[in-house]
Formats: sequence, C-alpha cells, structure tokens
Amino acid sequence: MKLNVNEVIKGMDGKAIETPKTFKDGKVETVEPLTIKKILLEALLQTGEMDKNVSGIEKFERYALASLINKGGIIELTVEQAATIKKRVGEICTPLVVGYIWNVMEAKDKGK
Repeated sequence: MKLNVNEVIKGMDGKAIETPKTFKDGKVETVEPLTIKKILLEALLQTGEMDKNVSGIEKFERYALASLINKGGIIELTVEQAATIKKRVGEICTPLVVGYIWNVMEAKDKGK
C-alpha cells in the first residue's frame, strides 16, 4: 500500500488541524499543520501501559517503520506494517485522528 505521510489531517469541518510548532514564554508562538507523518511517528515511538510486555524485536520493528515514515512523502507499506500502524494509532490517538488515518488507509487499500 502506498501512503502519503505528508498529507495534512483535517477536522470534521474539512479544515487542516494545526499543532504547536514553537513556544515563547510558555505560550504557543507559531503553529503548523498536523500531518499523518507526525501522528504515525508519535504512535510508533511512544510507549504506554499497553507496551509493558513488548519485546525488543517489536520495538525495533516499530523503530524501523518510523525511520521509513520519517523520510516523508509517499511510502510503500507491507500488509504487516499497515496493520502495525492501524493498531498503534488505534491505541494512542483520539477518535478524530483514528478515523481520519484509518479512512485514508482503507481507501488506499481499496485502490482509491
């Protein structure tokens, strides 16, 4: 499956979701569009309660996948990599982000 990780995530209103880029004196100074890449990197690289029994092999595989995603642009994913992404996004992210990313991936899976 090919996935454009530079795609900007849009809210229910169709507008780009923005995320803080820089801070000054503890306040957001500038914002940038939230991309699929940023979400996938966070989902793959952070750990939580659900990861307490994760093996070193799985952690390395997530790191390797994050390294591929970090290159940006359109990337080619295996079925296993796509499943890992969907699992991690589902565990870590809000319903809006899960829905957006899963819909994009499902559309790619069906050749749209």
